[in-house]
Amino acid sequence: MNNNSNNILKWLVILLAVLNVALLFTIWLKPKHEHHINQFRPMPPPNGDNGGPGEMLIHELQFNDMQIKEFTKLRDEHRASIKELQKSGYELRDTFFDLLKSDSTETKKTTELSEAIASNQQALEMATFNHFQKVRAICNAEQKKIFDNIINEVTKQMGRPPMPRGEGPPPPHP
Repeated sequence: MNNNSNNILKWLVILLAVLNVALLFTIWLKPKHEHHINQFRPMPPPNGDNGGPGEMLIHELQFNDMQIKEFTKLRDEHRASIKELQKSGYELRDTFFDLLKSDSTETKKTTELSEAIASNQQALEMATFNHFQKVRAICNAEQKKIFDNIINEVTKQMGRPPMPRGEGPPPPHP
């Protein structure tokens, strides 16, 4: 029995050693992988903002003070126009789906509303495109090269903004 318990202990020690080596190997590889993925991620912003695409652009493009001032103005204008378009989009969707409450839905009305929703979405996309066109215009030649390389990452970070509480459609019920 003593010999059997020694064998079990030997195998447990070997197993733990292998697991430790695997863990160390994983830890050593992970930072390299994360660095590659996050190569365009901004450093934490000093102003307490949560970062995001705007802070990423400022950091990656290394905007000077004048460019930061112009960029901030452009960003604020863009946010205001987007907010209005999003509000309108939420209202259009509410009206559109309210049509489901009727037993007889007019095809003409559903078509008109779906086209209005599509038009609103197009306006959102164009507003964002025009915004980034203006941002690119404030860049110098070297910054434009960087901008061109990171713009897709920036737009992916933008994603869909969270819906403000109490506005828009209610969450789906399971």
